[in-house]
Amino acid sequence: MIPSLRFVPSTNAAAPIVAAARSDGALVHRIGAEDLGDADRARAALARSLAFPSWSGSNWDAVADCLIDLSWLDPAPRLIVLDGLPASAPGTAWTATLLEILLGAVRYWTRPGVPPLGVVVVTPPEPRGAGR
Repeated sequence: MIPSLRFVPSTNAAAPIVAAARSDGALVHRIGAEDLGDADRARAALARSLAFPSWSGSNWDAVADCLIDLSWLDPAPRLIVLDGLPASAPGTAWTATLLEILLGAVRYWTRPGVPPLGVVVVTPPEPRGAGR
């Protein structure tokens, strides 16, 4: 699995990436659209999916710290799939923070000798007439 942050337009487009990661032995952590409606739900879903320790906080700094630690998990390649991240709806400025943190984590896990971390972001197309 090549560590990367990739954007795809649909769950179907993500499927071959997920399949390839699994065939490379990666553990897949899928976070559905129902958990990506706001920052609090997204942070909580990441914490659940990656079994963040109970001592971790619930803010973006805590998420960033946990994503570059992961020492409580067995070492393994991992792929995080955000399936339905809102791209431009009102109140989604937090998504830029999330993407910045994920990119930092992907970069961190590209070091030699550590299992890679990849991220796939499914960003559904905007509904017709949006932004007009």
